[in-house]
Formats: sequence, structure tokens, C-alpha cells
Amino acid sequence: APPPAAAVESAKAKLKGKPPGPNEAAAAAELPRKVERNDRESPVDVLDSSITLLSSFALPFPALRDSLVKLQVELLMELLTFSQHTQDTVDNWSSEREMMMTEELDGLLRAHRPRAGKVEEEVRTERGVELVAQKRRVEGYLKEQSQAVKRQMASFQEGLDALVMATRNKGLAKLKSYPNAMLPLCLSSEALNIRQREARQLRVRLERDLTKQMAMLVEERSEDQIQKIETQNRQFVESELRTFENGGRYSSENAEQYMKGIGAIDAHLNRTRTAQKEAAEEAREALVKQAEEALTELEQLLPSFQEDVTFMEALEKVGDGARESAASELAKNRKESQMLSEELDRLDALIAKDPQPPAALSGVGAGGVFEDSLKPRVV
Repeated sequence: APPPAAAVESAKAKLKGKPPGPNEAAAAAELPRKVERNDRESPVDVLDSSITLLSSFALPFPALRDSLVKLQVELLMELLTFSQHTQDTVDNWSSEREMMMTEELDGLLRAHRPRAGKVEEEVRTERGVELVAQKRRVEGYLKEQSQAVKRQMASFQEGLDALVMATRNKGLAKLKSYPNAMLPLCLSSEALNIRQREARQLRVRLERDLTKQMAMLVEERSEDQIQKIETQNRQFVESELRTFENGGRYSSENAEQYMKGIGAIDAHLNRTRTAQKEAAEEAREALVKQAEEALTELEQLLPSFQEDVTFMEALEKVGDGARESAASELAKNRKESQMLSEELDRLDALIAKDPQPPAALSGVGAGGVFEDSLKPRVV
């Protein structure tokens, strides 16, 4: 039996220059088994001590090392050569196989190819249906967004009208009621000063609360809702309007045309945002101006009310003095009336005792003791 190295060389010689066929591959796989079987069937008995199986040579170590290195180099070169030859053979075989299968596939396709134009017609019909569906989706979205824009505008206007009406009916109405409802009730200068301070504080509080509420209205019903619509537009463009280049189903022309409609909505939202901010600021300034005018009117009326109150205070002071004088005179008259009553009672008592008046009473009524008391007194 040939040694394994010779068998491998023989197999390499057979494979060299042509791709391995089915029979040659099977023969190559069977070769190691044949070598092993021949070794087992060898008549040489390895246990027979009379046969020399190993020879010894006295070689210096440098020479042995050089021999081993050369042997290793030769084996590696042979391995590289065999590997390169195998790779080239496989590449040639795969190329020929690919060409053969390609020709076979083309023949099968030519045999089963449909009539001319059928595939193009089916593709055209499918694409037409897809284009109609795309148009409906985009138009439906644009219509929905237009309704959302209208709802946002109506919501903002409703909130603005409600805020203006509430400010007019509460703070502004109270401030305007001071000249007719509050000032006439003031009966002193101190009360007028208190009402004036209250009106000024009300005007400052009205402007502060109105500014805060207007800012909240613009943020909640204008800015937040507009940003929500703009975010929806961006998400729709990113998820739906994708071109073929980006893995979508829209052509560049159609996607650009549809994005113009969405861009028009975004531009309208920007104009609406600016207009709503201006409307809120104008309404705030108008209400603040009305409050300032009401306060100015109140302060213009204060001098006349001050004069009236001053006159009323002076009149009240005079009245208080007159009442005090009248009370003093009344008390004095009551005292004199009491004295007169006592004199009359004493006179009646004397007359009852002696019908003839005594000489001491002969001057009564003629400059006597009671003459001054009987004179009428003007109070």
C-alpha cells in the first residue's frame, strides 16, 4: 500500500486543473479509509523484535535544528500552495456553476413569461390605487387639521370674551360705581379719602389680575394648542410622507405637494399665534384704559364732593352750636319757669289766708317784686 503522503500527492495530482466531480469527491473521501485498511492488512508484525523500526543517527543539535526548520518551511510552503490551488479551483467551479444556473433560470423564465404588458398593467393599477389612497389620507388629515385650527380660534375667542366680560362686570363696574353709589354716602372728608384709596387699590389690583389672566389665556388656549397642532403635523410628515428614497411609498413630487398644504397650515398657525397675542394685549390695554378713565373721573369729582362734605360739616357744626344754645336757653327758661311757678304758688297761699292783700304786696304788677318775672321773654 502506498504511504499516506504519496496518496495525498496522488489525490492532489488528480484534482489539479479541474473541479472535483461527484466520483472524484467520493474517491477522495474514501482514500484515508483505504490507507488505514492497507496498514491493518500489512503482513509486517510490529511486535517482531527482529525487525528494525527505528534508526539512530548522531547529529549535532544545530544541524538538526536547521533541518527541522527547513522541513517546517517546506511543509508550510506546500500547505500554502495547496490552499491557494484549492481556493482557485473552488472559485472557478462556483463561477461556472453560477453561470450554468443563471442560464437555466433565464430559460425557465422565458418559458413561463406572461404576455407583454400584463405585469406593467398590474403594477400601474396597483400604483393608481395606492396614489388614490394616499391622496385621501392626506386630504382627510388636512381637513381634520383645518377643523382643529378653527376650534382653537373659537376657543381662544370664547375665553377672551369671557375674561373681558368678567372684568367689566366685576372690577370695572365696581370702579365706575364709585361716583354714583359710593361717594354720595360719604358724610366726612375722612370717608372720601378712604373711598379714594379703595378706588386706587382696586384699579391696581384690576390691572394686575387682568395681566395674569391674559397671560394664562394666551398660554393655555393659544400657545399650547397651536404647538399641539404643529407637533401633529411634524409627526404626520415623518411617519406618512416618506419618499421611496427614505423607505416610504410616496414619490418626491407628491410628497412635496402634500407638504406644501401642511406648510400652509403651519404658516396660518404662526399668523394666528401673533394675532391672538396682539388681540389679548389690545383687550388688556383697553380695559386698563377704561379703569384709568373711571379712576380719573372719580378723582375729578372728588373736589366737588369735598366741598359739599365740608359745607355739610360746617353746617352740622353750626347746627350743633345752635342745638347747644337752644338746649342752654331751654334749661334756663325751665329754671325761670320753675321759679315763677313757686312765686305764684306762694302768692296763692297768701291770698287764701288773707283776702286783703298786705301792704307788702301792693306793688305787685306795678314795678313790684313779680313784675320782672311776669314780663314776656323771647327765646
